[in-house]
Amino acid sequence: VDALLWGNVICRWDMEEGIYDVAWSEVNPNHLIGGEANGRISLLDIAMPGKSMLTWHEHQKEVSSLEWNMIQR
Repeated sequence: VDALLWGNVICRWDMEEGIYDVAWSEVNPNHLIGGEANGRISLLDIAMPGKSMLTWHEHQKEVSSLEWNMIQR
């Protein structure tokens, strides 16, 4: 997975499966979560490319959509 900023790769993570959706954190601009084809949700930090901060294995099938809890609204 590549994180892009104005078309330039700013960091990269290798994932076992494809990513179906990502969402950026409202609180920390370095954090994003990714919903994976294997049912995992991974918390990623652009300051730590190549490694997931946390991974949840809660789904039997792909995670096709996700969102952060909108705490700022």
